[in-house]
Amino acid sequence: MVKLIGYEISRDAINHDNSIIFNQSENRLHIQKAILLWLLQKEKNI
Repeated sequence: MVKLIGYEISRDAINHDNSIIFNQSENRLHIQKAILLWLLQKEKNI
């Protein structure tokens, strides 16, 4: 998620009806969880 509202992105861009920022944040979360699971399973098999 964007940390510096007003510097990196305007508040209007975040709150706009067509904004995909929250969808991208959710997708990032799922990818991070998948990578963590993959790493833990890989470590378990060693």
